[in-house]
Amino acid sequence: MKSTVKNENEIKAIAASYSKAAGIEVEESKKEILTNAVMIKIATIKVTSQETMKGALELLAALKSYLKEKDDRRKSIVDPINQSVKLINQDYKKITDKVNEAIETVTSEIMKYRQIEAKRIAEANAKEMARIAKEAAELEAKTKKELKGTKGDARQEIIERTQETIQELADNAKIKTQVKTIENTGITFKKYWTYRLIDVRQVPRQYLELNLASVNQAVRDGVRDIPGINIFEKETTARN
Repeated sequence: MKSTVKNENEIKAIAASYSKAAGIEVEESKKEILTNAVMIKIATIKVTSQETMKGALELLAALKSYLKEKDDRRKSIVDPINQSVKLINQDYKKITDKVNEAIETVTSEIMKYRQIEAKRIAEANAKEMARIAKEAAELEAKTKKELKGTKGDARQEIIERTQETIQELADNAKIKTQVKTIENTGITFKKYWTYRLIDVRQVPRQYLELNLASVNQAVRDGVRDIPGINIFEKETTARN
């Protein structure tokens, strides 16, 4: 099978070019190190013998060395910035923590009042509905007595009058639909759906997530048997 990389010497040449590139400072070169030509050669590398294995390992070592140097360079630039950001965030966190605590306290009191008010309104509505139902029942009982011995138009008139009166009772009912919102405060209220875990054993599997961090830590600690998980050994590369 033909390959762009023909032998171990060419692989070594690529490795050497990367070793040389690894010594170039970022400011000294504006060109892309991994050119298309080099990437094509790397993509067509075939390891078929100990000799080509040695060349590929040298290339891999050169690439990782180059990557480490550039990553170290990156860290030397961003680490001081990140440290400054960390210190700034720490200072502001002292303030925001106190403000968030105050917000939580005030919000808790507001929501507590709204819950009490909602309960009061619900009880008042239930009482009003009970009053209307009682008056309607009394009116219907009275109407039944009036209907005895009544026929024709007179009977129909009594029935219609009763229905109109019951409708008026319903229309004039003092029913509130929600807690009154105080306007022009800059704060509004909204409702949303949330949840509270009751029994994890009853939760369908589709809503459960495997704790990958715990599994990885267990495997690193030497655990070799976890029901439902295949733990196996795998080989990869590492720099000396």
